[in-house]
Amino acid sequence: MEGLLGGKRPLSCIEISNVFWDLKKIQLSKSITIAFAQAAKSQEVKKYLWRGVEIYTKHIEIFESILSQEHLPQPKSEESEVTHSTTAPFSDRLMMFHKSLFGSTSIGVYGSAIGTCQRIDLTMHYSRLLAELGKYMGDGFNLMVENKWAEQPPLADDREKLSTQQL
Repeated sequence: MEGLLGGKRPLSCIEISNVFWDLKKIQLSKSITIAFAQAAKSQEVKKYLWRGVEIYTKHIEIFESILSQEHLPQPKSEESEVTHSTTAPFSDRLMMFHKSLFGSTSIGVYGSAIGTCQRIDLTMHYSRLLAELGKYMGDGFNLMVENKWAEQPPLADDREKLSTQQL
């Protein structure tokens, strides 16, 4: 109960696993976002991607500090593997799609961590970071819509509308 009522207790194995693997995923997202930002053609896409690098940097610092306070190891970043190439391996559209996929995955694992955390400080971190990432991903989706890169997914039939149509 100490962790639930605001006291400080050591991290549980589930909390350690969440923080460690979420940190690893965000490090990978940051590395890919750096590579995409330096290769994107559109200045608007570059600006959006670099904003993601800054957000990921903050998330990484928070997760690393949590592990450091507990004297736990931190995963190695892949950032040093990003080359200096500015040749785009993909179109800006495909890079934005990949960013969307990474972002939605990160939001999902943050939500899962919130559901399994028993320390209020971790829940607060995850909630704040999830909200920030959600805003960033929303802005990315709007950018995709502006460039006509997002498509309407198939939707369920509107049964009420269908039932009122004249034959």
